[in-house]
Amino acid sequence: MPSLSGVFNPAIGPLIELFLTPPAVLQKSAHDAVSGRAVDVHAVMALIDTGASITSVTANLAHQVGLPLIAKRPIGTAGGVVPAKVYLADIAIPFSAIPAGPIGQPLPPAPVAAVPIPNIVVLEFQCASPHFQMLLGRDILCTGVFHMGFDNRFTFSI
Repeated sequence: MPSLSGVFNPAIGPLIELFLTPPAVLQKSAHDAVSGRAVDVHAVMALIDTGASITSVTANLAHQVGLPLIAKRPIGTAGGVVPAKVYLADIAIPFSAIPAGPIGQPLPPAPVAAVPIPNIVVLEFQCASPHFQMLLGRDILCTGVFHMGFDNRFTFSI
């Protein structure tokens, strides 16, 4: 069972870097990485949010990555029920070192051990934080084991 651990700032919460692509791009990207071609995978900073039932992305990130809009639906938030766009995405959780590159930009080809989560439904959410553009929700967290301690450390295994 691959695991990743980290230290978090309690004022922000646990952050992890994920890979985000439109559907079916992860399989193509793995093939392209082997052949040395450019890989259209975006590294994205995500807040691990045990209060979010569904993984969510900002509108800007959905547009930047090119996620296809598949529906609109009402969702319950702390501020009440609001309409939200629904997208389809592939997400990969890296369990090895991520190649260097600017956050939100396509990455250079490099082998990275990652667990792919294909064809996942993600919601659009409003976010004013400069620290993350994505919420990793319970739809993914519940597929593994997440531990967060009072020592400001966390571990996620899937």
